[in-house]
Amino acid sequence: MVITHNGNILTNDGFVLNKIATSPSPSFLNQYSYNFDGVNDYVDTAITNTGTNDVSVSCWIKTTETFVYTETRCAFGGINNGSGANYTLGRLGSGFATPNDMQVRVYNTLGTTKLNDGNWHNIIYTHNYTTKETKAYVDGNTTPEAISTLAVWSTNFKITIGWNGQSLEFNGNVDECAYWENIISASDITSIYNSGAPNDLTSLNPVAWWRMGENAIWRDPQWLLPSNENKDNYSNYSLDFDGVNDSILFITPKDIGETPQISYSVWVNLDSVTNRQYIVGNWLSSNGGTGLSLETIGGNALVFQIADGTNDSFFNSRVSNFSTLVAPNTWAHILATWDGTDAKIYINGVLRNTWTPAGGYTISGYSTTGFKIGWVGNFSNLTNGKLDELGLFDSGVSIGDVWDGSGKPIDISTVSGITHNWRLGEDATFDGTNWTLPDIVGSKPGTTTNMDISDRVGDAPGSENNAISVNMDRFDKVEDVPT
Repeated sequence: MVITHNGNILTNDGFVLNKIATSPSPSFLNQYSYNFDGVNDYVDTAITNTGTNDVSVSCWIKTTETFVYTETRCAFGGINNGSGANYTLGRLGSGFATPNDMQVRVYNTLGTTKLNDGNWHNIIYTHNYTTKETKAYVDGNTTPEAISTLAVWSTNFKITIGWNGQSLEFNGNVDECAYWENIISASDITSIYNSGAPNDLTSLNPVAWWRMGENAIWRDPQWLLPSNENKDNYSNYSLDFDGVNDSILFITPKDIGETPQISYSVWVNLDSVTNRQYIVGNWLSSNGGTGLSLETIGGNALVFQIADGTNDSFFNSRVSNFSTLVAPNTWAHILATWDGTDAKIYINGVLRNTWTPAGGYTISGYSTTGFKIGWVGNFSNLTNGKLDELGLFDSGVSIGDVWDGSGKPIDISTVSGITHNWRLGEDATFDGTNWTLPDIVGSKPGTTTNMDISDRVGDAPGSENNAISVNMDRFDKVEDVPT
């Protein structure tokens, strides 16, 4: 049933999902911005710029914030991951500004346009890595309002929205933020401003474009803001495990994964592909239970264990030299499937191992502490890296059911034999201490151990540069945009 209120379509929790547009709808529709509280609201874009390339950024702002002499606020900026001074793109206002005024600032030079007049303004910064020249443009004027060649472009800049990591957070509305690793042209500046109404930026090929509401999803306690090119992906977020003590446990573990036939489908992006790591399963030892792991025993292998009390699956159902097939910090899909006759391991859609044990084979010796993700309970060697879109099946699975060759996850929740499906990012919620990971198929949610709010990241197979809000609530998305 469609629920409406004052002409808006509402989600099940009553939040405005989208305005009802009259037909025909325009090709580019901008309806939402975010309201930042000036206290601790900001958006982490997941982009770190190394400081070795040209940069351009654009954002729209609206504020009536007044300033005292020492205040600096940032609508679109960056954080130096080290200590000490740095240069921040998008710094607004300054200690050098006229009291209560707000202008663009490039290092120690100021623009002339007063920006805190309660109207929407477009701000663009460009930085030339070679000449070190940085320029600031306001409201489509192709003559820069501020120029400096003195600013030092620090390495490892974390690009953020609403905060520069050092001074005061932005207080007001921000909309349609974009980032390029090149100097955009004068005609681009004119096109972006578009006479005061944001324009479709697709043809300008930004590295990332956060629409600040249009594509956003609320997952308590965060807004997920995918970069615009990723808006139609099935997955844009994953969980990042630290390899020390991060894991996911289950309240009712003993009825998960204890089946005569079993298959695992999972995406991995590991910080190291040579260290021993337990990824998922209910192992007891090398001859008990089932699961997936990386092993240094027997030569840098991906092991699919389906143990019957002996070590034979540990040494036969494996893909040796895993590091030659998958590089560190690279997403890869794994399907490990046992149909009662053959154990097969696929990596990125390619069959890499088939093992057919002689005679009958009955899995036994499961872990007494049950099923886990990122750990197996009685061992160390935890997952070190990102995991996404985990499916568990009580049957053999065909590779075409879980892999389409695109390098991106697909919806596997209706594949025959699936018993559990944890998305590991999109649907997770955080209560201030633990993440809860819904099981969209089998109703067995997992609870994280030793993982914090920062462990959900905007990185997924075939998708990067996706942003996540920090300290913002579901009411910070508002219907106030430049027109």
